[in-house]
Amino acid sequence: MPPAATFSYEGGFTQSAATAVASGRLHHDDASDSDAFTMHVNPADGSGEADYVIADDELYVDRPGARALALEQKTADKPWFALLVAGTAGPSVIRDVVQNSTTFQAKGRTYSGGLPTTTAAGRLRTLLASWLGGQVPDDDKSFITYELTLGSQNRPARFELAWKVPMGVNGTYESVFTTKYAKWQENGEIPRP
Repeated sequence: MPPAATFSYEGGFTQSAATAVASGRLHHDDASDSDAFTMHVNPADGSGEADYVIADDELYVDRPGARALALEQKTADKPWFALLVAGTAGPSVIRDVVQNSTTFQAKGRTYSGGLPTTTAAGRLRTLLASWLGGQVPDDDKSFITYELTLGSQNRPARFELAWKVPMGVNGTYESVFTTKYAKWQENGEIPRP
């Protein structure tokens, strides 16, 4: 599969201001099993728009000479929103979610399924651990569902991930993260700023 694409994104955690819209480019490197991004992020919390680069598993504010920041930041401050995107939109996230699914259905070119949050891996697990204060508890009862639509050349066209947290008799809180992909191509590596 060509490793580079453009993307648009919308998503966030329900019952909070930790939501954002974003757009940019991504690149997946099978050799290092990581995703790189260059993205413009607009958080809903009013903290202001910003451009970010994620390369070599490091986060940068996109400007020449920017220093690397920790990708696993523990609070929803401005750079944390780049982790929100990277943790729910990258090709490695799609792969991890599908591989760890305990349920799976196919209808045409759309695939769906689910998994317990405790089996989440990679950047998705990093994001959820950050949101939960540092780790996903072993007894966590929440779960993840997804819907993946492939385009005509078997490349992701749309990926919707939902994190569902049961609230007892009050129902379920559902946080939804939706990414649309376009212009898959062979080249498009993303360097550090």
